[in-house]
Amino acid sequence: DGTDTAGTVVVITGQAVTGSGILAEITFAQAFTGGSFKVALTPTNDRALDIRVFVEKTPTGFRIVTKDKALAASEYKFDYIIIGTQAGGY
Repeated sequence: DGTDTAGTVVVITGQAVTGSGILAEITFAQAFTGGSFKVALTPTNDRALDIRVFVEKTPTGFRIVTKDKALAASEYKFDYIIIGTQAGGY
């Protein structure tokens, strides 16, 4: 739920979680020029607060990656804000 500049990511894990890694991948509708953008990520529920995550930028968006194993059948919620310059000048 969101746009290229702000939104909410909700990850619901399945019953068979195998380990750490990518929790979510967000793809922008319009790429930021030169990959020049910053991501502010905020956990918005207790599960998201309890797991160690970091942002990995891609040419077309970003990934939320965990160093910890996610819990099975759980919901992780994050809000994000993107700051940067997009192609097209806005």
